[in-house]
Amino acid sequence: MDKKNWVLIIGAIITVIMLLFPPFQFQGESGVVLNKGYHLIFSPPQINRVAYGTVNVGTLAIQLVVIWVICGGIYFLWKK
Repeated sequence: MDKKNWVLIIGAIITVIMLLFPPFQFQGESGVVLNKGYHLIFSPPQINRVAYGTVNVGTLAIQLVVIWVICGGIYFLWKK
């Protein structure tokens, strides 16, 4: 396997990890947003077993784009 392909494999592994452990947030009634960190997608954070956190899609999207740009740039700039 070519060394350049390892960059894509590592980028894919990082992407899977980011999707398995996304950033979560709570949004209060007054509109205040509380970031609750990174949790496994199958067990979101809770408040008193009543309210569950939601995935912070904006932050996750930015993270994914950044890793894809970095890995893509390394892949295309890597000399054979």
